[in-house]
Amino acid sequence: MAATPRSPLTRPLLLFALIAIAAVVAAACSSGKEEPLLPAVRQGNSLILSVSVIEEPDILYYQDSDFGIYSIEPSAGDRKLIALKVQAFNGRTSTSIMNVDEEGYTLLDKDANAYPSLNPFGERRRLSPSPPNNEELRQFIWGVFEIPLNNAITAWAVFDVPKDVEPYQLRWNALETIFVPFFPIQ
Repeated sequence: MAATPRSPLTRPLLLFALIAIAAVVAAACSSGKEEPLLPAVRQGNSLILSVSVIEEPDILYYQDSDFGIYSIEPSAGDRKLIALKVQAFNGRTSTSIMNVDEEGYTLLDKDANAYPSLNPFGERRRLSPSPPNNEELRQFIWGVFEIPLNNAITAWAVFDVPKDVEPYQLRWNALETIFVPFFPIQ
């Protein structure tokens, strides 16, 4: 059986076709939006902070100390909620005492615009009869906390921001200042 003669362009054309197909598949699989690297972890003098989840929920539910179920929604139609699951670990001092309030943490976007934390127990809450079955009740990092040595608290930080804001990093100011970027620093 004789070999079929091949054109000198066959191999380069085949290689070009494979590269083109790979590029189309890669473009189709990519949203074009850079994804955060989570968990994002940074160490300060007393605390190690970790952000493990970033969400943009339409509504958040929580149970207050009065056992009532409350909800938080964006303050206006052109705004959204951003919720960060944060862990503060005390690995250095016998007890870390911190007061987390409106100035306890801030969300920064890529241009370093700052968005203050939302007081989850403030004016925006409203009583809900019960959350939908698939919704979890959140606990928030808010108020005064004591964290013994080698212990941590894990709870949610909430922000009410314009809809076009993309979270870039958390600036923690309670007890000490720690920046926790969600993307590689360039």
